Amino acid sequence: MLSLRVLRAKLKDFTRLIWTVETRDDDLVLKDEKKEHRFPYLWLRDNCQCGSCFHEASHSRIIDIEHFDFNAQPLEATLANDKVNVRWHDSHSSSYQLSWLLERQFNPDQATDNYQPHPRPWSAEDFSKILRRFQYHQLLDSDSVLLDWLESLAVDGVALVEGAQTRPGQIQPLADKVAFLKKTYYGETFTVQAKPGTSNVAYLSGSLQLHTDLPYYHYKPGVNMLHCIVQAAGFGGQSILADGLEACDWLRETHPQHYWILTTVNVDWEDIVEEDGRRFHTIYRAPVICENNRGEVERINWSQPQRSSHFHVPVAQVSPWYRAVQQFTHYIHSHNCKVQLRINPGDILTFNNLRVLHGRSDYKGERHLEGAYLDWDLVYSRIRVLKEQSGLS
Repeated sequence: MLSLRVLRAKLKDFTRLIWTVETRDDDLVLKDEKKEHRFPYLWLRDNCQCGSCFHEASHSRIIDIEHFDFNAQPLEATLANDKVNVRWHDSHSSSYQLSWLLERQFNPDQATDNYQPHPRPWSAEDFSKILRRFQYHQLLDSDSVLLDWLESLAVDGVALVEGAQTRPGQIQPLADKVAFLKKTYYGETFTVQAKPGTSNVAYLSGSLQLHTDLPYYHYKPGVNMLHCIVQAAGFGGQSILADGLEACDWLRETHPQHYWILTTVNVDWEDIVEEDGRRFHTIYRAPVICENNRGEVERINWSQPQRSSHFHVPVAQVSPWYRAVQQFTHYIHSHNCKVQLRINPGDILTFNNLRVLHGRSDYKGERHLEGAYLDWDLVYSRIRVLKEQSGLS
């Protein structure tokens, strides 16, 4: 992958070359002394940058696709002043900056990371090296530190924020530097402490198994933020973490059949709860491991308490599914994967809820955390904007 900075430097070199342009078959061909760059006519016509085809202020294509000519052909293509000018068969004219075209050349090997930073799996042995620590007030005051924190979350899936005050309300200013909090039926923020008569196992003082939050949500929260206000006295109340991405890589390599089962067999994730006088019954049906269309892990669903007893699969699939889960859960609880971290009052533990499983050891006495969520869409958006402002893209 080329970074945007490297790509821009290469583009400057490209524009110093001697270029020629010609039409060939279904493509416009840009040629320098070394190679050819092909741009299909349909793509060029669809991406005309003139005012009647493209709205610059909104960065939006406004060509009416209902009346788009899918047989568009150029009558003439010329190159002048680092611009490619095309006159189409219907007399429409388009002009493209040479650098604009080269940024969009059809070569997957030159894709940039402006889409999303590439995640990096970590093991228990790696944890002390990858865990970045950031100061709360620096995140509020410095865009460069804020960008560093968000990229750390995107790459390693976990980061620790230190130095917040030990009272509720500290997450909101941090979220405001990104965008805004995701509201669930637990509210914009939620309190994690032992509550009598609770309908949520997180609000007990016993140990909390490794899990991802809200697997029963179709649009599951992306980033989890847990602010420690009061930590339990003694050793109890340790935060427990495991990188699900590392566990998936291990399972894919060592038990590919089990990995396949956990990516293909649907599970009902269910929550029946009463919050603030309202009852909710939420179900989301999806595998434990969800892949994108590139075969990459994009979401892990795991919560033993929130896995429904309704299992809508052929009976022959049930036992193999449990054997696959046995391997997965054995690994995330092993010394190779699971780590413990004691967060102190004023710390905000932030992590990728689509990837990192978290839990807690049991404790006695008082322990008080305030939690909240951010969505990855907004985090990735903020990363891109901060990069643009700093000249990195």
